[in-house]
Amino acid sequence: MNLPDPVTWAIPLFGVLVVAEMLRARHAGDVTYEAKDAAASMTMGFGNTVAKLLTGGIAVALIAYVHQFRLFDIGYVAWAFVVCFFLEDLSYYWFHRISHERRWFWASHVVHHTSQHYN
Repeated sequence: MNLPDPVTWAIPLFGVLVVAEMLRARHAGDVTYEAKDAAASMTMGFGNTVAKLLTGGIAVALIAYVHQFRLFDIGYVAWAFVVCFFLEDLSYYWFHRISHERRWFWASHVVHHTSQHYN
């Protein structure tokens, strides 16, 4: 099964929506975006992307190694996708929670809590 990469579509769409929101805010006279907030968010986003690329290679290698020792194959069945969806959501929840509770993670996570505006 050859599925398209959702990130390929999501990043340009995200950019278009951010620009549309900025234009709407400017037209309405709202002070929603500030240059320093945008710069901080984009810098952290870039840094996170680089970190994910570096750690992603390690994760793929580890998964490929562990895969050799699997006990069974699941295959492409609907329930497996549903289970994976909820496990991914649960892992994101715990990562986000740890990002609030541990200094090492909070150091990069705090950036998205520093803006005076919700954008």
